[in-house]
Amino acid sequence: MSSPRVEPSLERRAVADLGSSAARIVVYDVSAEGHCLAADEMRERIRLADLTDANGHLSPEALQRTASIFSSFRAFAEASGATRIDAVATSAVRDALNADALVAAVREASDIELRVITGDEEARLDAIGVSNGFDVERAVVLDVGGGSAQVSRIEAGAFAGGVSFPAGGVRLTRAFLTGKRVRKKELARLRDHVRGLLAGVAQTDAPVIGVGGTIRNLCEVDIASEVPPLPVLHGWFLPRDRLAAVLERLAASKLEARKKIEGLSPYRADVIVAGAAVVLEVVDALGAPGLAASTFGIREGLLFDALLGGARRDVGVCGVESLALRLCPSLARNRRIATLAEAIRGACPSLDGVDAALLRAACLFVDAGKTIDVGRAPRIASELLTTLSVPGLDRWRHAMLAEIALGRRKPDVARFGGLLRAVDREAIVLTEGLVSLAEALDRATGSALPVLHVQETAQQIEITVRGGGRATLVRSPRWDAIEARTGRAIQVTWM
Repeated sequence: MSSPRVEPSLERRAVADLGSSAARIVVYDVSAEGHCLAADEMRERIRLADLTDANGHLSPEALQRTASIFSSFRAFAEASGATRIDAVATSAVRDALNADALVAAVREASDIELRVITGDEEARLDAIGVSNGFDVERAVVLDVGGGSAQVSRIEAGAFAGGVSFPAGGVRLTRAFLTGKRVRKKELARLRDHVRGLLAGVAQTDAPVIGVGGTIRNLCEVDIASEVPPLPVLHGWFLPRDRLAAVLERLAASKLEARKKIEGLSPYRADVIVAGAAVVLEVVDALGAPGLAASTFGIREGLLFDALLGGARRDVGVCGVESLALRLCPSLARNRRIATLAEAIRGACPSLDGVDAALLRAACLFVDAGKTIDVGRAPRIASELLTTLSVPGLDRWRHAMLAEIALGRRKPDVARFGGLLRAVDREAIVLTEGLVSLAEALDRATGSALPVLHVQETAQQIEITVRGGGRATLVRSPRWDAIEARTGRAIQVTWM
């Protein structure tokens, strides 16, 4: 774990990928420990399939436009302060017979070395991205792009193999769906074709996690129709029956009507039906009840592969801390508060039931919103946590954090629908109490992290502080929850 006394040292890097439908570059602030904050991005639409001739050669226009785009990417990255640019090209380029000419054109125009990766390498990078965005040991990762689809496996938190199929949304639309309206017979033939490609895919009981624009758009359409209390894309679960309903809705809409569907990018409207059909067929082939969306995919996989050399970051810590870096004035202060709260919890058997990951996250977000408006910080923090992704946290902890941020004596768990239950109210106020106690100790001792000796007796929680200042400790009513839960009074002394 990183030192609670210092802020992580951040480096700015850029990652670009050239797909079948678009080119995109994202600038990240990253640390050696694995913190990752997307700082800026630039996207250019270029459908390379439409710029490839019947013999499989990318046209001169494709080479010129791609070179121009990457020249802009170079200028964008340098203006953003990026010290490194990693770039890959996927299906449309690897299938082209003159891929080397495109790579050379990009190099000459931008001095960016565009690496054309195999389908297996694309599957590996997808898996690395997901394993650094979810705290999972086992999973199946699905990526449906414009030219191909990748299915990869994660075992023990690491990539354990993958395969690539020529089943992308653009490719299959051009082959099977020829008009502005999707005909049922055409869609049926497309799905039969995909089933044939997936004949060797075995069923699994591992969770299925989807990456890439196709799956993100399908989940956004589902979110827009469901209007959930926690509309966060990362981790959103799309059940198989609702996935089938989204496909049916998309297929029944004419192209112009499809472009207006909330949650769907109009640019994807002409190819989303084919992409959705592939997703549904893969889910069925795996025997899965549905799939979860990931905002971490190939770009993050490329980033972490270069940054960590194949190792996996501590997702639970770095995911929360990365967002805290963006929302809070000082991560070092919040780390100190987390260390103090964990010390108190760890020394008191009566507090064993407090969720450790939730407690640490609540401490790390204790100042969230203050950089925007100090007076309204709790409400701002709660609103941000209701809408922003927090990689490494499940949806229960995510909802709990959003309510803890408000600091209400009577938490409103009903606003999160079925995510939270009435019994969670006690956990919320107890976690708030521990955060408040740790924050008060930090304020009283100054910026130096004190040494705590904590002992739980039959009557008291005795906290002895060694080091730091000796300012007056202001008691908070929130500590009442700790004393009520444990049946012990809180006593703090300095040495």
